[in-house]
Amino acid sequence: MAEGAKQIAPYQLDYTCDECGSGSMRPTGIALMSYPAQYPHRCNACDAPMTFLKQYPCIESRDAPQNQ
Repeated sequence: MAEGAKQIAPYQLDYTCDECGSGSMRPTGIALMSYPAQYPHRCNACDAPMTFLKQYPCIESRDAPQNQ
């Protein structure tokens, strides 16, 4: 197999609170040792709790947009 390369672009993912619609969910610093692990978060505006399978904010890489 030959080595290949492609350009990727980083994206920051964030989660807006379902309760108030204006705050962002932030991790509490706790990891639940379930399988898969779960991460409790609280809204930075209204303090509503939610639990996710990843921590927000996070960075995800995607294929870079093509210049046209």
